[in-house]
Amino acid sequence: MATVNRSLSWLERCLAPSRPLRLLDVGCGECHEGESLIAAGVSLTGIDLDESAIASARIRLSTAKFVCGDAAAFKPSRESLFDVVLVRRPDLAAQPARWRTILASAPVWLTGRGCVVLTTPGPHEAHLGRRWLDEAGFAKTTLEPIEADGERFLVTAMGPEKTNVQQKSAIPEDVVVWEQDEEAPAPFCDPRTGMCSPAPAHNDVSKEKEHVRES
Repeated sequence: MATVNRSLSWLERCLAPSRPLRLLDVGCGECHEGESLIAAGVSLTGIDLDESAIASARIRLSTAKFVCGDAAAFKPSRESLFDVVLVRRPDLAAQPARWRTILASAPVWLTGRGCVVLTTPGPHEAHLGRRWLDEAGFAKTTLEPIEADGERFLVTAMGPEKTNVQQKSAIPEDVVVWEQDEEAPAPFCDPRTGMCSPAPAHNDVSKEKEHVRES
């Protein structure tokens, strides 16, 4: 497997070994790391508001895709989700509302096992970014120092947390359910009336509520 250049060794640690790897570079500018990423087998997409920077990147990196626009409004198709979202040196403190919105969108851009990689020049921005990624619902975020030109802190966010939807019980609320033996269904009792009756065999909640009222 090809590797990214030595100056991006911190990024290589965050990349899965499988290739091709779909990566979105948010605020890419002229995407100076693009050649190294593409050589390492990364399928690269960059997005930036700067038209001239995007035009320059397109000329240099003909195999990459570039979007000139605001990442806060970016909506990739379901077929175009990414394995990695890379955000290098964003001005989090200068534009907090915008970047908070962008980081909140990151889970929507990622595949199920995707991650966000964020670098900052200082600790304040690093803690801001980590907090906003936590708020976005990522299952695990980390913060560590790194030694790179203009980048001193690395924040990673792994696996957007899936909501655990618990199946609601078919038995109405406030109904006491007794343990069921092997031969007969357990009765259930309504504490409002003190009456008990056999639990219904069906799963129709509306009919069960009606059954309680009649008991």
